[in-house]
Amino acid sequence: MFLRKVTKEDAKILFDWANDPETRQNSFSTEPIPWENHLSWLDGKLADENCFFYIGMNEAGEALGTIRFDYQAEKESAVLSYSVAPKHRGNGYGAVLLSLGETQIAKEKGCLQIMAEVKTSNGASRKCFLKNGYQELETTEEEIVFGKMTGKSV
Repeated sequence: MFLRKVTKEDAKILFDWANDPETRQNSFSTEPIPWENHLSWLDGKLADENCFFYIGMNEAGEALGTIRFDYQAEKESAVLSYSVAPKHRGNGYGAVLLSLGETQIAKEKGCLQIMAEVKTSNGASRKCFLKNGYQELETTEEEIVFGKMTGKSV
């Protein structure tokens, strides 16, 4: 797997993945996303110099999932969000996306704290974050906050 930057041409596949029933169930906002809202959100992310947004691809050119870091300069941290394409779930791609994403954000921004919020009911993401060396920083009835420091810039 390798990462490439998300472009406007990815709007439809990102929309489909975001509105997948399992994705909506594991999201903090469970309502379906209207197309117009999605396009506006994507335009904003693509224009944001503090957003590092990638699609994981296989060697055959098939998209496997996404990973996004919203960088917060004042905190020297980034909030992480990732998703595995519905038809590729359960194959270990989440852990690979996290690993590749961590390497990429370290190249872009150097050493920083990565944070992620996961619903407590999302066992697959919890397992994935723990497998990749994240620490559970805070746990409530509804969410787990994970954190990890990236390495030095390569």
